[in-house]
Amino acid sequence: QLHAGASERAFEGEFLKNELGAERMEGRAEELGERAEEVIEGFYGRVEEQVERRSDELCDAARARAEGARRAVRAAQSKAQAAVERAEAQRRAEAKAAKAKA
Repeated sequence: QLHAGASERAFEGEFLKNELGAERMEGRAEELGERAEEVIEGFYGRVEEQVERRSDELCDAARARAEGARRAVRAAQSKAQAAVERAEAQRRAEAKAAKAKA
């Protein structure tokens, strides 16, 4: 019986030691899990910022190209309108000259 009591105390002591160790490991695992979440959130936050910045850059560049194209179209329209007006003036002058000649 004396030996049985000593074995029980040793078992209980070892059990308590293992239980405390398991609790420490559980706490450490929770800390590591929280830290991992923070690292992941930080990483994706930086990725999101880079994607937004690059998207803004691409949009700005597209707007600039579109504005350049609009200016080129307006310039071409102005040239075409001027050519039409010159052709119309020449046609009227030729018609007037033909009428005067007749």
